Amino acid sequence: MKWIKLTDQLPEIGKQVLLFTDSGVIEGSRDEGEKLYWTFIALDVHGCGCCAIDSDEVTHWQPLMEEPK
Repeated sequence: MKWIKLTDQLPEIGKQVLLFTDSGVIEGSRDEGEKLYWTFIALDVHGCGCCAIDSDEVTHWQPLMEEPK
């Protein structure tokens, strides 16, 4: 799969995708409001505060792979 810049294309609202952030790769979905909001499904938080949701800037995304059969 190829990473897609947010400035080039946004994922569908509510669709689970992989998100590339300044803290690493996480899974989430886009929610729509006045601004873009991301609902994070999984985020590695280890207590130091550097991984707080507010500090994660999403720059790229890609669809999740298909589930194994």
